Amino acid sequence: DGYTEGSAWHHSFPPFDVELLARLHGGKDKLRAKILQMVAEPSTFESGGYGQTIHEMREMRALAMGQYGHNNQPCHHVLWLLALAGYPD
Repeated sequence: DGYTEGSAWHHSFPPFDVELLARLHGGKDKLRAKILQMVAEPSTFESGGYGQTIHEMREMRALAMGQYGHNNQPCHHVLWLLALAGYPD
């Protein structure tokens, strides 16, 4: 509960100063690792405050990229952050 249009995973990567975001995650290598972990996690979810499965949840699971949900606005920029953090090496 407490998140709208996203989850704790999605809101861990706000689209702002990449250098500062990397420092907050412990460095660019750790930022890259955390984003890659999000993509590798199981595509499971709980309905939370919605009380039912909403289309963003079903679409995220269908994408089969873990907790990354490009169908939902809070994630649109995350792969760009991954590239700006130096992935691939």
